[in-house]
Amino acid sequence: MPEDTHTLPIFPLSDVVLFPHIKAPLHIFEPRYRQMVGHALAGDRRIAMVVVRPENVLEMAGDAGVFSVGCAGTIEQFQRYADGRYDIVLHGTQRVRIEAEPTRPDDRLFRSAIVSFLDDSYHTEDAARISAMREQAIANAVELFGDGAAEISQESVDRIDDATFVNVLSAALPFSTLEKQALIEVDGIRERFEALIELFRFARIEMRARRVPNSGAFH
Repeated sequence: MPEDTHTLPIFPLSDVVLFPHIKAPLHIFEPRYRQMVGHALAGDRRIAMVVVRPENVLEMAGDAGVFSVGCAGTIEQFQRYADGRYDIVLHGTQRVRIEAEPTRPDDRLFRSAIVSFLDDSYHTEDAARISAMREQAIANAVELFGDGAAEISQESVDRIDDATFVNVLSAALPFSTLEKQALIEVDGIRERFEALIELFRFARIEMRARRVPNSGAFH
């Protein structure tokens, strides 16, 4: 186990992937997650979001199996209702890897895990390649998703750094949960751009196949 680890509450969901620099509005209503949010608010406000594996979705009422890589976030805003429910905004901060999940005490409903924090490497020699991929990604998003990418434009993203840019597109575009999970697992900003461009390529192939009846390419 890595030396630099932390214990964080984990929030397993089947259909939400949190990325660094991205904000996720969440409605918290289950007793175990109300307890989790209360615990986080009493401390450093950090929660790690992870995705439940597809084969374990029917076990979500218990301790369903999850992917080992997720994203830590800080509760940036919250509203608590009289019945104990919360509305929160979780701001993704850094990718994490689950190293272990200790047995929890009987009085704690939510899960926690020992996690290590993952860095996203960025090398200055990649800047030209990344700049080209930024332009390609915008063009691909508008071409493939139309209205689903209506808020994405060169003007709206020029002001954000490369790491935030690739995470914004990864989170905002209508890729499947598993595709987004694959993106959050990629180490490095250039590498995540490359994986995103590859997803666009596959999306284009699928779209063309749907337009050609009985092509035999996809079933």
